[in-house]
Amino acid sequence: MAGILVLHATVMSKMDVVPEHSSPAPSENEALLPWGDTASDTPAMKYTTADKLEVIRTNMPYNVALGYVYIISIAVWPAITISIRSVNWGPSGSGPLFFSPPLFTSFHFLVISTSVWLSTLLCTYPQLMIWAPRKILTISLARTAFVPLFLLCNLQRPGQGQAPSASPPFINSDAIYFLILVAFGMSEGYTATLSMMAAPSTEHNLRLRKDQGDTAATIADHALRRISACARNRSRAEKVCSQR
Repeated sequence: MAGILVLHATVMSKMDVVPEHSSPAPSENEALLPWGDTASDTPAMKYTTADKLEVIRTNMPYNVALGYVYIISIAVWPAITISIRSVNWGPSGSGPLFFSPPLFTSFHFLVISTSVWLSTLLCTYPQLMIWAPRKILTISLARTAFVPLFLLCNLQRPGQGQAPSASPPFINSDAIYFLILVAFGMSEGYTATLSMMAAPSTEHNLRLRKDQGDTAATIADHALRRISACARNRSRAEKVCSQR
């Protein structure tokens, strides 16, 4: 959520607002919006469908990168990661309390959420910013590697219970598993933030005209909302299926 707030503030800061006429600041006893149809007289710029499609084609790498980031995230977290158990927890419930399934799973949520939040802060440093669309898209597509990486961890398969597996997992280390979680969260927040900041930037996105900045920001925000809605619907469907 902190990353979304940072993105929203960045997009809003890039929108140029030009007043129609200068007027003194209103006093505390004066209404902020005058009576009448004064607000409706303000001209609004309208964009045609062709203009929107042009912006979508221009920012296609950014939009694809943004969408694919959350496609990978939704695919493995928490659907797969919630089934990963600690390798230090014995089949009979032996081992330190921290490695018990309830605490181990809860801690993994904390690790990913903190990593996503920290990665959004990285975008406040100009030295760490990437504006090239191909590079951002490459980072987003590279996150596909997290799918097999999580499957190679100590995954507790349905029906397995507490019985030990026939062979140890390929990634037989909790430390490596948490490093993968950190990289997973950092890459999600970093790539999504870069996509949202670069898409409406008329300064760094040279293929975008200056009058298309607001449209690009709206399209990127709309895509993010659609992806979030799909994630919520998927979570609800999983909850309903698990109750049956």
